[in-house]
Amino acid sequence: MQGRVEWTGGTTMDGINAAGQRIAMDWESGPSPMQLTLQMVGACSLVLLGIDSPAPGSIALAGAFACGSPVLGFVVPPPSVRQNGE
Repeated sequence: MQGRVEWTGGTTMDGINAAGQRIAMDWESGPSPMQLTLQMVGACSLVLLGIDSPAPGSIALAGAFACGSPVLGFVVPPPSVRQNGE
C-alpha cells in the first residue's frame, strides 16, 4: 500500500493513493489532520466490522448477519480526548 500527501498551497493538501485517487483536505476550513486520522481509523473499523464479515466482538452486526437482516447503516465513533482536554 502506498500513499502520499502533497501540499497544494495555503492550508490545503491532497492525499493521493497509488492509483492516483485524491482526497482534498484543508486544515483551516475542514477537519484537522488529527480529526482525519480518527475518521480514517473509524473507516477502517467499518470495513473490518461490516463489509465482509462481522468481527466476533460486534454483537449487533453479528446478530444482523446471522439472521440475514440487511445492515442499513453503522457508525463507528472513535473516542478521542486531546491532551488539552478537548
